[in-house]
Amino acid sequence: MRKLVLSGFLASEEIYINQLEALLLPMKPLKATATTSQPVLTIQQIETIFYKIQDIYEIHKEFYDNLCPKVQQWDSQVTMGHLFQKLASQLGVYKAFVDNYKVALETAEKCSQSNNQFQKISEELKVKGPKDSKDSHTSVTMEALLYKPIDRVTRSTLVLHDLLKHTP
Repeated sequence: MRKLVLSGFLASEEIYINQLEALLLPMKPLKATATTSQPVLTIQQIETIFYKIQDIYEIHKEFYDNLCPKVQQWDSQVTMGHLFQKLASQLGVYKAFVDNYKVALETAEKCSQSNNQFQKISEELKVKGPKDSKDSHTSVTMEALLYKPIDRVTRSTLVLHDLLKHTP
């Protein structure tokens, strides 16, 4: 049962990482245009909208890369509490993200209303499907993706409770 809980969590972690990647994808080109004579967004707007997303992505990518082999080469004696402890120790990044969330959404909305280029970008983000999925990409709005880190904390808490229930 423990492996089943972890396998499900690993699969959802992969989807979450793909969602964060989709959110980060437009950030680099937007930053590149910010220093030109016709920027899509200012550096300040970019930093506000994408605040802490890169950090959250790196935290979860490392967590996923460390958890994946433990689940794939399953042994009932395997320990992974240290991985979850490290993840929990980095929750401060989420607090900073949540504290900025409302401003990020408002900024993204204002920028979409005043800039057709950004509106098009923010409405047509593509999220890769899981490795074994038939669907290669799904279209998602920036607003929906910006909510994912908030949703992730809630889901992770529920999974940890399940995991503890099935850990001897």
